[in-house]
Amino acid sequence: MKSFAKAILDKTLIRFIVYVSKRTVPLEPRRWTTPYLDVLTVTHNNAVQDSALYVEEKMARAIPFHEKSGVRDHVVRQIKFEGMCLEFGV
Repeated sequence: MKSFAKAILDKTLIRFIVYVSKRTVPLEPRRWTTPYLDVLTVTHNNAVQDSALYVEEKMARAIPFHEKSGVRDHVVRQIKFEGMCLEFGV
């Protein structure tokens, strides 16, 4: 019975956890985002780290937005106007 339950978990829950862990961004910065040290993973991780360093050096005052609508909302809040504000999607 234990081996049957283990086999079911390995084929369902464990695969799902591995899938999610490989496709999510970690909350804390790590040197290696996956335990695999193949050439493509190391190259990818180095590129991510290089991009992060560039952002820290050159874009320290940039405001990050997770969605496009956040940019629009921020810009509209910066506008000082009286009356109506119309946006026609042009």
